[in-house]
Amino acid sequence: MGLIWSVGAARVCVAVLCVGTGLGVVRAQDGYGDAPAYDSEQSLDYLVRGDYFKGLLRDDAEAWARAAATVERRLAEKPGDGEALAWKGAMWVSDAGDAFDAGDAGRGMELYAEGLRMMDEGVATDDTVNSWIPRGVTLMQVYGYEPDPARSRAMLETALGDLERSMAWLTPRWATQSEHAKGMLMLMLADARAARAEMDIAAAATLRSRIVDELAGTRYATQAEAALEIARVPKEKEDDAAGADAGVATGPIGREAVLFAWLAEVVRTQGDEGRVPAGLMDHVMAGLGGDAAALARAEGVIDGMRGAGDPGAKALVAFFDVMHAGTLFEAGDFGRAFPMWQRGLAGLDAAAGADAEAADVRACRAVTYLMVHMHERDAARAAEMVRLAGEDASMVGGAVDGVELRAGAAVAAALAADARGDATAAEAHAREAVALAPRSVAGRYAAGMLN
Repeated sequence: MGLIWSVGAARVCVAVLCVGTGLGVVRAQDGYGDAPAYDSEQSLDYLVRGDYFKGLLRDDAEAWARAAATVERRLAEKPGDGEALAWKGAMWVSDAGDAFDAGDAGRGMELYAEGLRMMDEGVATDDTVNSWIPRGVTLMQVYGYEPDPARSRAMLETALGDLERSMAWLTPRWATQSEHAKGMLMLMLADARAARAEMDIAAAATLRSRIVDELAGTRYATQAEAALEIARVPKEKEDDAAGADAGVATGPIGREAVLFAWLAEVVRTQGDEGRVPAGLMDHVMAGLGGDAAALARAEGVIDGMRGAGDPGAKALVAFFDVMHAGTLFEAGDFGRAFPMWQRGLAGLDAAAGADAEAADVRACRAVTYLMVHMHERDAARAAEMVRLAGEDASMVGGAVDGVELRAGAAVAAALAADARGDATAAEAHAREAVALAPRSVAGRYAAGMLN
């Protein structure tokens, strides 16, 4: 997908799980305090995790640098050490996100590819829980950013295997593990099982039920119970749900899919057929998904629409320009990408100003801003994009007919609320989408958000 420029907008998209073990060294430790003094005989996990998580979760550059230095020191002492390679790879994948955010796509891709390679080498060298955890959790967080479906599936399967093996290894040592280690591992493993293409819902539900029983009263039990509740489809809806997918991935690829599908339907139902040629949105979506021939066809039709006075046509052209700019940025064609990006953003606001009551116009702007606000370097402008996307989504939700279209609008509003840090509003909008159309793509995506 050309729009996916980053493997993670922030370091929190990488490993959030640490079981506190080295083979033969099992410690229960919550919190992310300072790293202990270096000792070459200590587990690297024990030595690095304090600084690692301070850098990861608090954006502490000094702590992150110390964690990297600790890993490099271990590699200097023990060249080719598998655990150190796995940790280094995880950190490089995280650093790739920062490079993408800074606009250095070449460096980002280099760090991302090399980080994945190092994690694989680490596990091949040290096929133990010490390397499974860094690779498994990192892959769980980034597989959704991989535009190649086969590659994304392979990454998910690898992550699931690493987490399954970690769970099996830790089970005999379960009593010595911390609440954090138990809860995070089981939640991550449940998510991996549910995300797998076969959607192993029964296994995921069993593990979530175990969390509720075993860790009653904790935040992990609360999250697990919420996931179980969303999965309970009322009996009268089961017949309608027969054969439907059980969930929609909530990573970037899933987000793009649900937003683009919603926008395409809004354009089809609200737009003028004379303005929106038959099949245009299909070409646009396929082209932005990597189909070069479809992209060329869409670009040709869009070029023929340029200069049209209708706000709806202007908004659709502007949406395409911003999305197409993403493919050009990814290809390194910054000379074409930047003016197209600026032209598209200006066109969206102009179209909305010309006809603020047109649902297709507002949907074009909402989807575009939800997809690109995190790439806007001006923080004030990014915040304004998020605010406008939320307003646009709410306006469209009140203007369109059909529960599936309104559910899509509720998902867009939930994503906007989440982007501005309003968790309460995000949850309310997501629950609205589930209530409106629980088995639609938007409803199932909203259920995944609530999970």
